[in-house]
Amino acid sequence: MRSLAIGHDGALWVGGNFYSYNGASSRPIVKLVGGTSAYDIWVQTQFTAAEITAGDADADEDPDGDGMINLAEMAMGTSPTVANSDPVFAISKNGGVTLHNTGGQNYLQITLDKTSLEKGAWFLAQFSSDLQIWSPASPTPAANASYEVIENSATNFIVRDKTPISTSAPRFGRVMVKLPE
Repeated sequence: MRSLAIGHDGALWVGGNFYSYNGASSRPIVKLVGGTSAYDIWVQTQFTAAEITAGDADADEDPDGDGMINLAEMAMGTSPTVANSDPVFAISKNGGVTLHNTGGQNYLQITLDKTSLEKGAWFLAQFSSDLQIWSPASPTPAANASYEVIENSATNFIVRDKTPISTSAPRFGRVMVKLPE
């Protein structure tokens, strides 16, 4: 075991290196004891009882029709009931998509400034060479064969693709939001 953490909702989390009897290892982040989820707390502040009963507050719903589901609205700190006309993501000195040069090769790097974002959501990344097949297929908050997590703190989410970019091999990246499991 590597670490234990208590969430702001009272939940107990454990993460680290775990080994099975056959020597296989994994690095999960597991919720041991529940509390009230950050999403459920957010729902109570954003929706009326009637909207919750009608299903408008479900994580995958988009009641304001702006193209952002409620989970993304929570993570980005935007209103789920008022459509956003301005883009939520922008390239700035604190975030965006850049190229990182290592050993003469360029790698796609995504930086997300999380200082103004709501807590209680996991940020994950996927990369692709064709916008059709994304890797990893089922991303987790930890590093994996597809990308390296440079930083995942309260202030930044920085990930770097492990496949270099070339003129004949473009790379694309995207950030996903997921409720903790």
